Amino acid sequence: MNMNHFPVSSVLTLLLIPKFAIRNSKSRLMTNVRLLLRLCVCVQVLCVLMVGLSNVSLAQDAQIKPKTADEYLKRGNDYRNKSDNEKAIADYTEALRLDPQLAKAYFNRALAHFNLKDYDTAIADYTRAIKISPRYAEAYHNRGTAYANQGNYTEALADVNRAIKLNPRLAEAYFSRGVISNARDDDDRAIADYSRAIKLDPQLAKAYYNRGTSYYRNKDYELAISDYTRTISLTPNEFMAYWARGAVYADRKEYDRAIADLTKAISLAPKDTKVYFKRAKVYCAQGKKELATADENKIIELGESVYDRCEASNTPKSGAIVGAQLDELCADIDNSYECAQAIEEHQLKNSEHARRVIRRGGELRLKLNNGRWQTLKDYQKANEDDSVIQYNFREYLPELGYFLVHRQFYEGRDYLMIHDASGRRFPLQDVPVVSPDRRRLITTSNGIMGGYDPNAIQIWRATPRGLVLEQTIKPQGWGPSGAKWIDNQKISLIKNLPSADRSTTRPAPATLILRGRWRVEQQ
Repeated sequence: MNMNHFPVSSVLTLLLIPKFAIRNSKSRLMTNVRLLLRLCVCVQVLCVLMVGLSNVSLAQDAQIKPKTADEYLKRGNDYRNKSDNEKAIADYTEALRLDPQLAKAYFNRALAHFNLKDYDTAIADYTRAIKISPRYAEAYHNRGTAYANQGNYTEALADVNRAIKLNPRLAEAYFSRGVISNARDDDDRAIADYSRAIKLDPQLAKAYYNRGTSYYRNKDYELAISDYTRTISLTPNEFMAYWARGAVYADRKEYDRAIADLTKAISLAPKDTKVYFKRAKVYCAQGKKELATADENKIIELGESVYDRCEASNTPKSGAIVGAQLDELCADIDNSYECAQAIEEHQLKNSEHARRVIRRGGELRLKLNNGRWQTLKDYQKANEDDSVIQYNFREYLPELGYFLVHRQFYEGRDYLMIHDASGRRFPLQDVPVVSPDRRRLITTSNGIMGGYDPNAIQIWRATPRGLVLEQTIKPQGWGPSGAKWIDNQKISLIKNLPSADRSTTRPAPATLILRGRWRVEQQ
């Protein structure tokens, strides 16, 4: 009985009970208590026995070997959900041995291979699933995402379009098509697809985030902030949304809001250097150099280099310097080989590079993010025209995640971009100039006069797997130089026009514009 609702009449009744009745009640009460205690003990013993038997049963179940394809499929899914992709693949393979027409097993095995970044094998398994089940929309979609991760956007788009045709309500397919449009710099189409995905699935946080990024690139700052805010409401612990919104506030010079968002991002991802980079720049823009320096020192503590310190504008040679500033070290040096050595000597004096770049005689050693060292050995044999005389460190580009190394040949020179995450090497014709959104690089090599260097413009696209050569332009009758990004789809450059006797050149301005492909237009 609930004593909070005990009726007053019951209290009065108790007050009228005779004394002998109370004594008898006490006796019966003690007897009942003893019986109740014995019953509780019995129940406890029974519970212990049942739990023990249950544990034995569970242990036996865990050791039972699956017998059917469906049982292997189910256990494979359990392994994959626990991120044990190798065991999952083994179970899916056994399921397919028992039932070679089980499309779901091919599909799920592809998911496991995709998780391991084995995109070729994932594509092969998605293809088998589609062969068994030609209307398998999710398999087309996922195969498309695997192609996209390889940079094969033509095949990716074809597969995603097929998935949408088979299932027009597949929100993930519209999202993926938006990603492909972003990769092709078609932000308007990307926004349209992200909006369709959101309409089908209003809780799809990544669609809001990506649409916000497209709005940001289109300079629609209010819409970008709105989408990043919606992303945060759906995924409050996603630091990238705070980082992105902080970047928009910084561009709008709303520095206090930017600092608040970037500080929140750091609290969620305290070892992610790009957030410290952004906050240091905002502090510097506010004139708070001590706070900017503290963030820069934190970046160095985390093992990265700071190439553009807040105090660099006042003391350009006190810290690491970058880009065209480095060439100022070669003002009195005509030889590219000696210039590269002078730049390396200057850079290696800076503490930012000391832990990750080492010169040992004829070897240049670079420490990658995974802790491994990549060694570049100078080649000193004579009469080997294609041999590298020396590798010289030039700079580290932390927001891209690449080392830039000068390569000197017996005749001519070029550069290597070395991917910090994978160690992959990408040869470039000259020092790259990075786009504002850091998604592209341009190199200009002016070989119109000497002929030792190529005469070409190259546009590279930065992807998570490395650099992809997007386009090469070989000018006829002039040499390119002086590339500068106007925005993410427009570049100014200099056309160096040779005189009639080819003894001198005359500069003329030009613009490189992205119109489906990059095209040179005279100013």
